Amino acid sequence: MAAAATEEDTELRDLLVQTLESSGVLNKIKAELRAAVFLALEEQEKVENKTPLVNESLKSFLGTKDGRLVAGLVAEFLRFFNLDFTLAVFQPESSTLNGLDGRENLARDLGIIEAEGTVSGPLLLEVVKKCQQKKTSGSGEVAPVLSDSLCPTSKSSDGRSSMHPIPNKSTPSSYANSLAVIDWKSEEAPTVDEVAG
Repeated sequence: MAAAATEEDTELRDLLVQTLESSGVLNKIKAELRAAVFLALEEQEKVENKTPLVNESLKSFLGTKDGRLVAGLVAEFLRFFNLDFTLAVFQPESSTLNGLDGRENLARDLGIIEAEGTVSGPLLLEVVKKCQQKKTSGSGEVAPVLSDSLCPTSKSSDGRSSMHPIPNKSTPSSYANSLAVIDWKSEEAPTVDEVAG
């Protein structure tokens, strides 16, 4: 009798997890938990007067107009799709809590003209479309702000063009460092991913 009840509990749990995953609720809960953990770590650093983890290459990149545009595009993309928990992690991690340009200013700076009330997608999509138009038309007519550095094309070994630049270096994010700190502080404690999922 107890084995049957345990089996029913397991089936119910599996069905519940599957339902929550398919509806997107479970992923939203995981994102909220990750954001809460990250923000708690950030707050703890402030309380302990520790020097916050600083990504120097990101800091210098955000000091440029192009860097602010890119960060603004990412934030606008997250806002457009209501990815509030991801935005809650992105802003403190990228040190952009004091604000980035809104959609209207970004569109103006990028030379994107939107008719009143006809927002059909995130501005990042418009940037991709302009880069693709440049690639296919070959005329090179792109809004002046969109430089070749934002829409690079490179040739692969087989001679095909690629729209994907190769990053010059990678640095671990402070979010990844935060997760490592969680694991380091208590080796027996579960990681965020284990807790969330």
